[in-house]
Amino acid sequence: MKTSIGSRMTRSLVTKTAVRGLLALAFALPAADALARAPWLPDVLEGGDPYQLDPAFAGGTFGFDHFAGSNANDYIGVKSIRLEDGTIVSGGLVPSWTGGDPANGLWNIGLVRYAADGSRIAWTNPGAYGFFANNYIVYPNLDAPSFQYLRDMVVINGLLYVLVDEQKQAQTGLGRQDSRIVVFRLDGSYHSQYPVFGAADVASLDTVDFYGGRIVPIGDTRVIVTATAYDDLGGYLAIDRLSILPNGALDLDTSWGEGYGGPNSFSRVINYYAPDYFCVQQSTCTMDAYYAVNPNNGFEDFYVAGSKQYDGDDWDAWVAKISSQDGTLKAEFGNDDGWKVVNFDNASSDFDDRAAGLVVQGDAEVYVAAAVAQKCYPGIGVAKLSGTGALDGSFGTNGRVVFGGQGDAPFCFSGVQNDVPTDMARNGTRLGLVGYRASNLFPGDPIAYNPLFGAVSAVDGAVV
Repeated sequence: MKTSIGSRMTRSLVTKTAVRGLLALAFALPAADALARAPWLPDVLEGGDPYQLDPAFAGGTFGFDHFAGSNANDYIGVKSIRLEDGTIVSGGLVPSWTGGDPANGLWNIGLVRYAADGSRIAWTNPGAYGFFANNYIVYPNLDAPSFQYLRDMVVINGLLYVLVDEQKQAQTGLGRQDSRIVVFRLDGSYHSQYPVFGAADVASLDTVDFYGGRIVPIGDTRVIVTATAYDDLGGYLAIDRLSILPNGALDLDTSWGEGYGGPNSFSRVINYYAPDYFCVQQSTCTMDAYYAVNPNNGFEDFYVAGSKQYDGDDWDAWVAKISSQDGTLKAEFGNDDGWKVVNFDNASSDFDDRAAGLVVQGDAEVYVAAAVAQKCYPGIGVAKLSGTGALDGSFGTNGRVVFGGQGDAPFCFSGVQNDVPTDMARNGTRLGLVGYRASNLFPGDPIAYNPLFGAVSAVDGAVV
């Protein structure tokens, strides 16, 4: 896998109905089009593309792994990262070993490590969580899964930090969904874990659901963790800051935020609610927040991106700039309040545009990717902002570029062709986007899901 994307933490794509197996390769060129081309339907790779499948990895193909289980079960790849020695760790979701989807929608964490050529590397010390000659880590237990989703993975000082969502099985309604970080050593052994969002298991104290976003290292002594929080009015951004102890374990940073869940709280969360102008009716305003980065590993500020609902189906991307020191929004960015709305709002569409990636270069160039609604089928959008949050007019059209899908065509195909991005990274002057293409020829036909990769110039937004 080329370091162009592998050097940044980039999501791997697998849809359950499409591929049964953990996808080790983090990106790939799209499969040949099943649909006829048309002048108004630009190809993602029109003009050729500099990114190619690495011929040294799995012979230039995809790497699939069933964790030595049944091919009939679903194994969902979520995240792949490249370590300093060039090896690749892929993480995803592994079902109960009894077969089928897990009871109550719960999964195990699955971790597998690959050499640069795509061959598996056995974990040297996974203990009780190693399976099949220690080629796989399955946590916590093959027959007793306990997590809803794997959200992010980062390596800090030789430890692998994995952000997962979990459920309080004894609780129903709001407050049931929480997030925690599980820590492993790079030999595969379990290290520790910490509950990042939520309250102790006292149902009366927890009335908010949390869905994890990203882990943002702040030096080697702290981490910022983002989440989308939901209460009875909707969703909003929540952030927690944790200290990294000398042994690598996480601990509550008592200098940050407000205690959540009473005196036994393990969280000190700062909640960020939408500004008034984000929504037509604030009482029905909702946001989600998933993408977060720290530019150039600086220690002062970080950025978060997500989506917000303006009215009905009108969703737009947003970016916020926040101090990692005290959690305050940075007024020099966006609308003099730390927030910037990035709308695409293509004509003849339902305006349902969702954030799908964030890249910050040198605290002066901010790129946000989005799944952009078009007249017929959604495509991929990228917007470029300056360090103040202003759209860069030299990038695309008025700071934005949209490609893929099917836009303002004379007619819409009867089948489906959705191009959906899920993450973005930068290499030199190019932005690489990973995602998936969902397509069929005729209504009612099975929808095929294929990994999708596209690239645009970070300078002018041209598809390259």
